[in-house]
Amino acid sequence: MSESVDPSELGDSIRKATQAMQQLTDTFNAGVAQDVAEHPDLAELNVQMDGFYGDPAHPDEETPA
Repeated sequence: MSESVDPSELGDSIRKATQAMQQLTDTFNAGVAQDVAEHPDLAELNVQMDGFYGDPAHPDEETPA
């Protein structure tokens, strides 16, 4: 009942899935950036949240107390 999987096919499938997920992430992030750019209140809120919680892109930085 067990099918043999060619390792090169598996590697190709993983590569394609990785590229698809990266494209999805890039598209999602571009949409979020566009939404924030179109709504100044969201941009201000984003800055306030970064100031309060810290920038998630730089988690090693200290947040103000």
